[in-house]
Amino acid sequence: MHFEEGEQKMTSPKNFEDHHFNRIVNTIHPDSYPRQFPLHWHKYVEIAAYPDTGAVPGKPPVLRINQNTYELHPGDVLFIWPGELHETVSNEDNRIIGLQFNTSVFNDLPDFAPFLNLFRTFHHIRQVENPSLTQSMLVHIRHMLSVQERNEVFSGVEELICLYEMFMEFGTYIKETVLKDAARNSSANNSTNDKINIACSYIIENCEQELTLESVADYIG
Repeated sequence: MHFEEGEQKMTSPKNFEDHHFNRIVNTIHPDSYPRQFPLHWHKYVEIAAYPDTGAVPGKPPVLRINQNTYELHPGDVLFIWPGELHETVSNEDNRIIGLQFNTSVFNDLPDFAPFLNLFRTFHHIRQVENPSLTQSMLVHIRHMLSVQERNEVFSGVEELICLYEMFMEFGTYIKETVLKDAARNSSANNSTNDKINIACSYIIENCEQELTLESVADYIG
């Protein structure tokens, strides 16, 4: 993982947060999302969102990722990827809702492979710049919170399906924007990129273990 000069590297185990979820998708309701949380990192994805419904004037939430500060406004969605040092600077009015899940949910789905590294290039998706995308994401996030709250039979499956639907729409957005002019890539290059994406995910998932080039190569075939 590349860090720009001046960024803090994840060299200290004391900053490592290792939650073990009893569900595939862990949801965080507004009253549970911390008002402040110190600098830390983890191996799972975290999404912080500021719902645009019922928003009242007040101090916007502020989060910091790799020393970049993000101020959230109604309708905004923020992605925190595995291994990134981040903190909740302020969430005074309990405005944020959140999701946490492991990237392994994508590992056996080849359709997602070309997008894994592209997803990670996004952090702050602003409602004012991408209203359709953020609105769709918030609909999915709120639905997952509702499903987990009901805790009915197959609720975990319903949450996972909803998560996949959200990232399918995210991937479609990327394809129609970021990849619009990338159709010239050869199938051989695409195959190589897919394997690189899978290898990156495997390294992140097993960063606490002693990995070798051979073990990673064996995993991706």
